[in-house]
Amino acid sequence: MKWREVQGVRESLQHLLAKSSGELLVDHLVAVTRQAGEFARSYRPEWALRDGADLGRMLAYAALLHDFGKIHPGFQQAVRGGARFQNRHEILSLAFLDWLEIPDMELPWVAAMIGTHHKEWPRLRDRFVDSNPETYLGRLTNGIPGEDARGLY
Repeated sequence: MKWREVQGVRESLQHLLAKSSGELLVDHLVAVTRQAGEFARSYRPEWALRDGADLGRMLAYAALLHDFGKIHPGFQQAVRGGARFQNRHEILSLAFLDWLEIPDMELPWVAAMIGTHHKEWPRLRDRFVDSNPETYLGRLTNGIPGEDARGLY
């Protein structure tokens, strides 16, 4: 994506905040993705498994998608001084994994990076199952404006 395209996304989603400090969500996602790229270039970590997975791509996608769940109206109200958001935005971010066009073997790793960027796995394991409307994650996705989801896509 070219900077001009990023600016267009930024303009269309400028109403979405990442933090109560007023930082825009798009700015935060770009900054974290840039930091992940700098880490990969500086340290050149090697992927220990020889399965063809691309660690750089996984880091980039995890950095980009890690806070997509913050588009939820409840989160947006909370960062503007409203009631505390009672859900895990990082788990909601997992609902966007289907948008990625990456090898199936990479999806669980990207999901692990995103889902555990705030809480450890044992605390999350049993609470979030799938996006079925009857599950917690399914109910959590209700109310997300389609135009905001399309803007992130």
